[in-house]
Amino acid sequence: MKYNINSNNLSQIFLSIERELKSREIEIEERLAIDFKYSKMKVSLEMLEKVVNTLKDEKLDINQEQKVLIRYNGNPCITLNLCILAILTKTIIILDFSNYMVGINKLIIEMINEQLYRYKTDKLIFFIEENKQIKELNKIICIDDINKYNSYLRQGITNAKFYSYEYIDFYYDNEELEDLIKMVYQYAESEQIPIESYSELDLDNAVKMIQNGIGAKILLLTNSNETKKIFRNNIKNKKIYINKMPFEKEIKLINKNLFYI
Repeated sequence: MKYNINSNNLSQIFLSIERELKSREIEIEERLAIDFKYSKMKVSLEMLEKVVNTLKDEKLDINQEQKVLIRYNGNPCITLNLCILAILTKTIIILDFSNYMVGINKLIIEMINEQLYRYKTDKLIFFIEENKQIKELNKIICIDDINKYNSYLRQGITNAKFYSYEYIDFYYDNEELEDLIKMVYQYAESEQIPIESYSELDLDNAVKMIQNGIGAKILLLTNSNETKKIFRNNIKNKKIYINKMPFEKEIKLINKNLFYI
């Protein structure tokens, strides 16, 4: 594979990507508006620019050439994030975004591949429909898609990995919070954020399941100080949100370790 990215021209590539985003502002806004009608995912040009600005000081990290299929919810910020990581790690990625935000995602992928071509580097980013050679993959990564991950495992695909990005484990013990509970589910659905509820279990079993679960975030809705204490004392290495929304406004970026899980 031809790959002519190095520490000397990397900053120029980031600058070219930033310029390309600005020069295509009208087209990007038009595609975002069309995609929003169908996917209801709120994304702006400013958010995409922030992804590039946040990652532009990253260094090349090429441990081994890989070919990775990535399944995720179609968030264009994640698409741009993954494209940049592919450049930094010399990784061929095949993106499966389940027909969400198709217009803007295809524009981002085409734009990045055009930049690679300018630097005499082979195409690194593909759509899922362009590449069906699953057997030749080094890895399949499911970002928050536990159903697809389990489907791969049932098929005996041993190189499938799960990555928790926004996956939320949810527990509530007060039905009086019905309006807030409904709001949580509505927002999660509109933003394609997966939630696993453990509220039908008793407290002890719910805590055990959540501690051993795959989510990196915990949402707890309760008026019980005892329940709060039990969660804080028994759940480790996970971020717990108690009676407040776990949906962060700041863009959360995925780092290069994704390709090495």
